[in-house]
Amino acid sequence: MNPPSPLPPPAASPVVLRRLDAVPDDDGTTVTAQVRVDPADRYLGGHFPGNPVYPGVFLLDLLERAVLAVLPENSRLLGVESARFTTPARDGDTVELSVRVPRGEPGRPRTVRAVFTGHGERFATIRAVFGHQEAP
Repeated sequence: MNPPSPLPPPAASPVVLRRLDAVPDDDGTTVTAQVRVDPADRYLGGHFPGNPVYPGVFLLDLLERAVLAVLPENSRLLGVESARFTTPARDGDTVELSVRVPRGEPGRPRTVRAVFTGHGERFATIRAVFGHQEAP
């Protein structure tokens, strides 16, 4: 397997965090975050007109920001092993993310499983791998 290619600097995220909390323990860190799906969001109107749904890529962005908040510098999202979107998040919904970031050896990838919920329903479950990227 080839090492991942360097990514360009990230663009500003359209996802506005309402809350981000990290609770460390002996085995890792539990990260929770919250966003509100804003009906006035310029991205929501086109996804899909007349039946707006919060874009799944925004959930992935939320996951990436939450996990990278507790990993060492130069860490990045290396890949998504699975993503299951079960219920659409819609305008006005509050999306809660819960993800466990295991303690790991420096420089070794870490696999996380994230659950996105709101109003008693599960919006999505994503399993992703994060790791270290050498500076170019």
